[in-house]
Amino acid sequence: MSKIKKSHLFIFLVIIFVLSGVFSFFEYLYHHDANRYESKQWLGFFDHRLNFRDVGQSYNECLGQRIFQENKIFRSNKYFSGWSCEKIKSPNKIYTFNYDPHNPHVYYCFENNNSKKIGIRFNEHSLIKDTDFVSNWKNLEVKSALCRYFESNLNDLIQNQKFLYHCDQGRDRTGFYSVMLMLSLAEQKMKVTSEIQKAALCDYSKSTRLPKNAEAKMTQFIEETEQKGGFSKFLMENCHLDPKLFSLAAESFVVK
Repeated sequence: MSKIKKSHLFIFLVIIFVLSGVFSFFEYLYHHDANRYESKQWLGFFDHRLNFRDVGQSYNECLGQRIFQENKIFRSNKYFSGWSCEKIKSPNKIYTFNYDPHNPHVYYCFENNNSKKIGIRFNEHSLIKDTDFVSNWKNLEVKSALCRYFESNLNDLIQNQKFLYHCDQGRDRTGFYSVMLMLSLAEQKMKVTSEIQKAALCDYSKSTRLPKNAEAKMTQFIEETEQKGGFSKFLMENCHLDPKLFSLAAESFVVK
């Protein structure tokens, strides 16, 4: 074997050794934090903004005009957890959709005073796990949790509190929730036109790694719900929410 080939082999082995050490180090950190049930997401060191966005701004961009307030509602994946709240625009509240009672990690960010802002969860005993968000409503305990999320977020808007909600990847559970919240608010101030529906799909489609046929499924979900009277009607009937909550939240969030 020539000296050049030997040197190449040596460099290759060194690279493998270094990468193996780096992987082992991050695996140790992951399990260390996992065992403490404080979910510091080390992937967030590289890309905490995966599927993170300002929902109002995203809809406005999709519509080509300013319809919704910005810097109020944010959606995300879990990779912000364990890092500065400034990375996710310092929300007043965080809502966690991926809490697992059998593996009860908390998701949080650090505020400037080094205190933790921990994600709020309402599903203490059941997992919100279905990709098809509608199927969650068949589970009464999960349904109760979902209603509490919507009620809390409507009150947040009324009280001028900005908030972030997230699941694991920031696509399925977060995506369906965003559509339901945004269109229920839009219905209070305007007729939900095909343009608003397209904006909802546009925002949903911005998420990476969407499942196969996800956009077609979301389109059907939007159209069928609107044909049955809309998202606000669905939430009022299933969650027994006061219609005033929707109208007051819309006054705070929908520009026109």
